Amino acid sequence: MKILLVQPDASLARGLRYYLQQAGYQVLVIPAVDALAEALKKESPDLVITASDTIEIAGARPLADEGDLARVPLIMPLPHLERAISGAAVGADATPPNPQRQLAEGIIARLRQVRRGRISRIRVGGLSLNFDRKRASFYGNPLPLTPLQFKLLSVLALNSKRVVEYRDLLEQVWGIEGDAGEARELLKVHINRIRQKLKAAAPEAPPHLHAARGFGYMLAGPRPAPKPAAGGTA
Repeated sequence: MKILLVQPDASLARGLRYYLQQAGYQVLVIPAVDALAEALKKESPDLVITASDTIEIAGARPLADEGDLARVPLIMPLPHLERAISGAAVGADATPPNPQRQLAEGIIARLRQVRRGRISRIRVGGLSLNFDRKRASFYGNPLPLTPLQFKLLSVLALNSKRVVEYRDLLEQVWGIEGDAGEARELLKVHINRIRQKLKAAAPEAPPHLHAARGFGYMLAGPRPAPKPAAGGTA
């Protein structure tokens, strides 16, 4: 999962990025909310984390374009660091030993709720998953999935552009533990069926499901075409 963190405090941003990356998330940081709209278009994050007061203070509407909002499945507002840690301080001399870690753990706890399906929609490249209706589409075309296939794609989508290991997929999708070899053989069948359905829905579309041989699978959309250099010729 790619997270875009809007945080003007450089020290806090570094701490949050470190702990979130340790938890397996890809984290990008921008210092100001007025750069959010551009970052959404350029980076296509899965999640935006920003302090709600930052938007109010800035007086900006970074998501005024409905198209921008559609590209972000979840926006997580956070309070200022002072309010986040105030409840942990018992006395005048009591301060949390590591406020960045404390706040990061709160974010990770909320992201666990996201992984349980408490979001309405997520997009990865041409793939769109609607969690409320349990429906999927691929480049605008209906994608008929079984409940198990939908769950498998959901786990990969919530970890987009990151390899999810065979055993982790087995545990998160089937709820059972097993060795990597058993998980690999079981997943191979279901992944191949999903690939066939993606191909049928959009025959000319680039691959979205990628195998990391010996490790697991990854869901990632096509990379955007590079922009031509200034002054270049067509």
